[in-house]
Amino acid sequence: MDQNTTLQPLGNWSTTTDNSSEEYLYYYYYDTVVLPYKVDIFKPWQNIVLGYVYFILSLLTIIINCLVFAVFIWKRIRTPTSVVLLALAVSNTIICATIIPSAYHLYIQGNYSRYLPYHWCVVRHVLYIAHQMTRTSSNWLVALLGIQRSIIVIFPFQAKRYCSMRNTCISIGAITLAAFIIFIFEAIIIDITPLEVLSEDGVSKLPESCLRDFAHWFKESSDDLGSSVITNYIVTGIFSRLLPCLILSVSTCVLTVKLLCKGKTITDGAQNSSFTDKKIHRATIMLFIILFLFLGSELQDCAAYFIYVHEIAVYSKRGRVLSEEEDKAWDTIGVVIWLLVYNINAWIFFFMSSQFREAFYKMYTPHLPLLKESNNTGTTYLKSANSSPRSGNRSRVKTSRDVSPDSRQFLTS
Repeated sequence: MDQNTTLQPLGNWSTTTDNSSEEYLYYYYYDTVVLPYKVDIFKPWQNIVLGYVYFILSLLTIIINCLVFAVFIWKRIRTPTSVVLLALAVSNTIICATIIPSAYHLYIQGNYSRYLPYHWCVVRHVLYIAHQMTRTSSNWLVALLGIQRSIIVIFPFQAKRYCSMRNTCISIGAITLAAFIIFIFEAIIIDITPLEVLSEDGVSKLPESCLRDFAHWFKESSDDLGSSVITNYIVTGIFSRLLPCLILSVSTCVLTVKLLCKGKTITDGAQNSSFTDKKIHRATIMLFIILFLFLGSELQDCAAYFIYVHEIAVYSKRGRVLSEEEDKAWDTIGVVIWLLVYNINAWIFFFMSSQFREAFYKMYTPHLPLLKESNNTGTTYLKSANSSPRSGNRSRVKTSRDVSPDSRQFLTS
């Protein structure tokens, strides 16, 4: 496209395709792309959701997670499960932080109706890559949580060795590094250059927009640019969406079966069941709820991914099964679903862990009398392996002869 072409910044743009860059392959796989770039919405409700709903849910998640961080750090909680939960809260916070700038600037302030200035093109690209990296990390951290809990309930005596603190930290580091490597490629193959925009009379210069194009080295190294981009899309989708969802589905099914069997055992022999068994069962229920909620939010994303791959494989472009309007509506609602799930996690900690509640009360309401809660209903999945059981529970814990003290602390983590 000739940069000296006369364009009107606030009107309805005629559709223009840059055949040299074929950048529609990178963004939407549709036939055309509009220059200068605008963020289109198809329905009035999308402006409300993309702006106010996204902004409020993201900000609320960040605030709640900051409270969770403070409780974890203040209590110096150091167990494999708590470390994964803390890493998950960090990744969810970063995800929400990448949503807030666009939600506020583009939709709340109404700038979606104007073309994007150059600096906002750069900001949106950086936020997009950071979002994809942390979203992938979040998906794999939930999968790691499911794997850990499945090992604990299936192999209780080997769990301490396989799910040690060292292995957990290595797994979290590997997940973060893999997510970075996968999406850093997508970050560097795109060049963002300024695009001169003229007023309607073709004389006055307006703030620069941008032209997003494939990097020159990527074009030269790719015999078939379209196939390279589609292959990258499929590979990143398998790693970031499909595999975590598959692992999460298997671990959730395993925990469902174990919970049903264990719940029946505890119910049939309620008086003979050890206190530790009940704590393990309760911690497993709590983590099962977290896994189930995440699985529900990710299944719709996996369904969309399969539709996209089908469109690309059969029709070589997007928009044949889902129109662009339907695609954006699906994506908008899907983001709302997992933002709600991010908010629910902290409330699960609060309502199902007496230790978390006690730490929260002590930290944020020190002037109020602490509500003493029965340890019979408490969940000590957060308890450090070095902490000793309360004196009131010591005699009951000792009755669990079949589990060593070290294993007992780990199983309830």
